[in-house]
Amino acid sequence: MIKKSTLAAVIAGVVASAFVAVNQAQAFPGIRSEFFTAYPSATGTALDTLTSPNVPNHCGVCHYDFNGGGPRNPYGQAVEASAQNAAAIAALGGDDSDGDGFTNDEEILGVGTASNTPTFPGLAPGVTATSTQNVDLGEIQNSITPALGVPAVSDWGMAALTFMLLAGGTIIWRKTAVA
Repeated sequence: MIKKSTLAAVIAGVVASAFVAVNQAQAFPGIRSEFFTAYPSATGTALDTLTSPNVPNHCGVCHYDFNGGGPRNPYGQAVEASAQNAAAIAALGGDDSDGDGFTNDEEILGVGTASNTPTFPGLAPGVTATSTQNVDLGEIQNSITPALGVPAVSDWGMAALTFMLLAGGTIIWRKTAVA
């Protein structure tokens, strides 16, 4: 015979677990929305939607599993440790979360003459092939690290500085060649 107090504790545990699971599932779209508020130019790129295996509105910017949940990549860990709003996410822009030599802003906003930006700020070469889930690696392979074809500075002649004001007041700059 089960005591009433034991049964009540079991029911309370099940209800609490369900509540936590629902709250976690509802939190991810909110953080994703905050990311695209901080970086509206990333909307419609590989950071937003992939075509095969049809992963629209994926969570691969922060998670190794593009369906969301599970372990977060280094960028996702930084976002999780932040206030998780657009300003806090933009404030991570100067960091190099995945250690590939490019800041998060350079990966998300583009750098120099990189032909493949934006790229995933939490994925670095070698790490991706062994740990991502629910994504066609062929589709993201060119979106892992910026591919630069930058001429030597001495060949640039004239250059322009582009300044960008991000959500949260962060200012970044980059040097671009002028024709």
